[in-house]
Amino acid sequence: MVRNPRLAAAVGLALVAAASGALAWGLEAPALGAVSAASGVAAAAVASIAFGSPASDGGPGTRGQHGTARPTPIVATPATVPDAGAPVDPDAPDAADPGLATMAAPKTAEEDANELVDPVTGMLDHRYFIVALERRVAASRRKLTPFALVILELTPEDPRRHRVTDQSMKVLAAVVRAVLRDSDTGCRIDEHTIGVLLEDTPEAGALWATERVRAGFFATTFRGNVRLAAGIAAYPGSALEPDRLLAAARDAARQSRDLGDESIQLAEPEESSPS
Repeated sequence: MVRNPRLAAAVGLALVAAASGALAWGLEAPALGAVSAASGVAAAAVASIAFGSPASDGGPGTRGQHGTARPTPIVATPATVPDAGAPVDPDAPDAADPGLATMAAPKTAEEDANELVDPVTGMLDHRYFIVALERRVAASRRKLTPFALVILELTPEDPRRHRVTDQSMKVLAAVVRAVLRDSDTGCRIDEHTIGVLLEDTPEAGALWATERVRAGFFATTFRGNVRLAAGIAAYPGSALEPDRLLAAARDAARQSRDLGDESIQLAEPEESSPS
């Protein structure tokens, strides 16, 4: 049974043409036979075209639904085609580079400043103090003005029975902040020591400010537990360079500690420093 209607029609025309040609030759009518033969050729051509062209319901080109395969269409999957409607986050890390997801975000200025703060006293630490000292020396050298560096060191009265507690350091820091001016700088530079920079202050003014700190500290702290040693180095009399000025103030504080009488010691002037 022929399932292609066009193919069936072409085959029928070819058969009719062949029958007509045979009849014409039998009646000795050559002209009619030639026409019938031409019709048969045309019908055969039509049949071949109909048989070779793809049909909607069958044929070699497309194959129908009766167990034969059609060409497989290409279907885009979500993995190959992005969702055009989905929002894109420009700050999201690239999935192809997992290292970007673990990259640390840059620190803010507030985070950097918090790293310089001593958690016990709330003062800035020794790293800030060194930078502040260098800037203060440079400014005083440029303006030809004096300033003083004060070292305040707590020591236990009896190391076998007492120790310098965080509470003692908090009290000393609070007194220093109360005495200092806005232009002065106070920092915790090691475990039991606070360093102070007194702007535009000569040696006599530094002695007065240090005595106020001592009086305020012992007014709120039991005097028999800790001692407060103090050493002062003045710029430019004690030294001209930041590191030498700090060393001179520490030496003076050590002399005060060794004496044990809680006196305030002044640093000896350097030979190269002006009198």
